[in-house]
Amino acid sequence: MERSLVTIVIPSFNHEAYIGESVNSALCQDYRDVEILAIDDGSSDKSCSILRDFCKRFSNFKLIEQENRGAHNALNRAITEACGQYIAVLNSDDLFEENKISRCISIVTENPSTEFIFGGVRFINEAGDIQESGISVDWMTRALRFFDRSNLLALSLLNENFAVTTSNFFFTKELWVRNGGFMPLRYCHDLCFLMSSIRNANCCFDRSVPHIRYRVHDKNTIKENLVQIRGEIASVVASNLVLFGRSLFDHRIENLLFLNEFLDEKKMSSQIIKLLQLFSDVSEEATFYPLATEFIRSSLALKLW
Repeated sequence: MERSLVTIVIPSFNHEAYIGESVNSALCQDYRDVEILAIDDGSSDKSCSILRDFCKRFSNFKLIEQENRGAHNALNRAITEACGQYIAVLNSDDLFEENKISRCISIVTENPSTEFIFGGVRFINEAGDIQESGISVDWMTRALRFFDRSNLLALSLLNENFAVTTSNFFFTKELWVRNGGFMPLRYCHDLCFLMSSIRNANCCFDRSVPHIRYRVHDKNTIKENLVQIRGEIASVVASNLVLFGRSLFDHRIENLLFLNEFLDEKKMSSQIIKLLQLFSDVSEEATFYPLATEFIRSSLALKLW
């Protein structure tokens, strides 16, 4: 395969303690044909100043600055301006393994139809130490166990998103266009894009090889608001129950046991049913998610959620 340009997109927001280390993990990739495109989403700390310094020092490093508009907006704007055929996302508190990009390129070289790749994840703490045990490691073990039992990738990721983060995503820019970009979700834009990619492309789960180091700390976005997070999860589940149809359980009646297990575990069937009704009226994700967000907000205010 001809050497392909990869754009590493780094959405940044208030991670001055980690952003330098994250950028260095992109700069130190053993695959050299990379463009690094950072976008600061209105940070109020020193993150943007740190990124400006990288921009001065490295010719392949570019920086976009904007007011705070959310991670999905930052990603979409940066990818719009990316020159690479392939996109790799790196959040400003996570780290790439040194061979992350070269590993992905080797996969698409062997299988040119592959358009989306995610791999193994190692968890690190605030200091960057790899975590061999603890809550995150136990969660990953449970999530992969469901996948091993069911062998249903899409349903298993809806059950627990063991891709973990957009930092684990490597995809073609063409697929991003086909998916309609990242949807306007604060907490689950990653899961939504993941589901769209499985529906719309040939995907590879490179399970045996660590691709990233996901940093667990007190300010992880996923820890902000559990009620809203569960609302967004319910929205993504509802839309994908319709969009996947029977393929979600591989068209096999016996696999409904896993769907039933998933719904029982999530304990949000009533919310999903309400959102299914809402989705049936619009049938398009780009229209559905803003409506679902407002529907959930109104339901919470009326104590109906």
